[in-house]
Amino acid sequence: LAEWRLSVEPILSQLTAVRYDYPRDRDPWHLEIQPLLEAAGVDLVHHGHSHLWYRSQTAAGMHILETSNVGNSYGAYLEGYKNRTNFPTDPEHYDLDNSVPYGDPYGLAPIFPTLFSPMTHEGQPLPTVDSNEMTVFSILETESGKVSSYVVDLNEPDHPVHLFDEFFL
Repeated sequence: LAEWRLSVEPILSQLTAVRYDYPRDRDPWHLEIQPLLEAAGVDLVHHGHSHLWYRSQTAAGMHILETSNVGNSYGAYLEGYKNRTNFPTDPEHYDLDNSVPYGDPYGLAPIFPTLFSPMTHEGQPLPTVDSNEMTVFSILETESGKVSSYVVDLNEPDHPVHLFDEFFL
């Protein structure tokens, strides 16, 4: 490990930005996977990675629930809340037609939690949970089709669990 670190440290010290290109005209999720799942009658895609809780629904009625055990704002670029300050603006080096500075690139609106929003911004509820001080988990009850999401504020001494979102498939 020490040898590897010595070999990459000169490169890392020169790193000023990370660039991710997700061209919408070649996006396998939107063009191939999502249509296959919808055609198969899938009701729910439950995934995690972006370190936040976020829920949306496609025009065909497929629910998309993104969860993680603890959050931060990676990916939670909501207009008026966490606009991207590092969004590239140089069309010569970045495909601006296929990138969006906030929100879902295909226009899916976030669904606000049904019971209460664990997070607010300037007094307004947010549709995300993206805090390093909260952990979120979701449960699918297969018999009833109920999906319940819970939040725990790790700053609270006894860490009580609060149900904040619930919906049925």
